[in-house]
Amino acid sequence: MNTMTRTLSFVALVTTALLFARTQAHAQDATPAAPPAETTSETTAPQMMETTAPPVTETPRGASLYVAHAPVSETRSGELTLTFAVTPVDRVDAVLVRWRARTAGAQVHESIVTRHADGWIAEIRDAELAPPGIVYWVVRRDPGEGDPRAREHAVFASAAEPHDVVVYDSEVDAYERRMLVRREGRRYRAGASFEYVSLGQRTLPAGVSGPRAASYWRTAASFGYSFFGVVDAIRFELGVLRGEQQLVGFDTTPTTQAIGFNWGSGELLFRVHALVRIRSRLIFGVSQRGFELGGALGVVLGDPDGTSLELGGEGVTGLGVTGRLRLGWATVPRVPMGATIELTTFPTDDVAGVRLLFDAAYEIYPGALIRVTGGYRGWTSVAGGPSLAADLVIAF
Repeated sequence: MNTMTRTLSFVALVTTALLFARTQAHAQDATPAAPPAETTSETTAPQMMETTAPPVTETPRGASLYVAHAPVSETRSGELTLTFAVTPVDRVDAVLVRWRARTAGAQVHESIVTRHADGWIAEIRDAELAPPGIVYWVVRRDPGEGDPRAREHAVFASAAEPHDVVVYDSEVDAYERRMLVRREGRRYRAGASFEYVSLGQRTLPAGVSGPRAASYWRTAASFGYSFFGVVDAIRFELGVLRGEQQLVGFDTTPTTQAIGFNWGSGELLFRVHALVRIRSRLIFGVSQRGFELGGALGVVLGDPDGTSLELGGEGVTGLGVTGRLRLGWATVPRVPMGATIELTTFPTDDVAGVRLLFDAAYEIYPGALIRVTGGYRGWTSVAGGPSLAADLVIAF
């Protein structure tokens, strides 16, 4: 009896579920379908406008999408060139540069950005472009009718917060300003250095006299001033060198001889071009043999404190001569580095040897750094020794 009851209940449940599903299907069939959207030209045109280009009354938020500008921070007297990228062209009625002198209440001038073969350029030639500088801002005017001011949108800066441009009388003034900004107004530099060099020990053929071994150390202090002009910088240095060498005579008996040199020097760095400098140096001093005179001359291509190539030579009577080639680079922020190769007879004024050096510095603050140099001084193909040096420069 219970089995029969359960069977009838199951059949009733299934029948009820089928009837409910059938009722839902009929209800969906009875609902009318929504009519298809019309595709008339009146509705299509606005859709095309939204997908291809925004309305011409786009808000200032979208201005940078159509006008791009690279700001200028300095220029010479009487001339200012500003470049732009404008796209699409038909979306912009005009791009205007408004500028005035820094003084309060100065007259506002307006220049139109025009299209040239090299791009969109605003060339301003005016006597009011004079030191100490001007301020400017840029607006975009959209196509349309009515008040032109109502169709203007800020592109770069604004009348309330204009962009400042420093105006110089000459390129030399511009360079001086850049360097003072880089060094945060510091013109003076003082330094101290120490170097140790070992030439190792060489074997002399029988019957040949000369130095068999040598080593020396030197330390120096310097003080300089930067003009940042045609004469870029001037520097004075005082130093002491001490060392010794083993001399072999014809009787093959080695003797030790001291090497000593106390010197002072004056150096001038001339800036003959933005990327070319000439370094000249006069050296005078006293050695164990008496008064010694020397000098140095070199050409620096590039930035002496950054990426540069320097070729030069130096000589001191009684001590020897040195030819030097150095490549410096500043690809790592605040860590300038360099590699140097030298051909030198210093300090024995005898057989020339090759010295290979690598230096790395850390910029403590603008104009001040600490540098460590290491390398190898070869005397012959089988004789040589290490070279180690450290420098500290402060700026104020």
